[in-house]
Amino acid sequence: MSADIDVERARRDTPGTANVAHLHNAGAAAPPRQVTDAVIVELHREAAIGGYEAASAAGQQVEHIYAAIARLLASSPASISGWS
Repeated sequence: MSADIDVERARRDTPGTANVAHLHNAGAAAPPRQVTDAVIVELHREAAIGGYEAASAAGQQVEHIYAAIARLLASSPASISGWS
């Protein structure tokens, strides 16, 4: 499996790279547009229907994400989410 990264695309998708370079980016990196957009959509959903209801509505999507990350890391969804 090749892990080639299109650096120019990543920079285009991450507006913050025009202002700052994080060399310690594990938890402090500027998010790409796709992440910012998803967070904004979720905040609007929570404002409209409430946090617990929004979490319930996103349940299948969250499970899918944990499963995809687990496959990528050859692990289990429970070890990714911290839930058993």
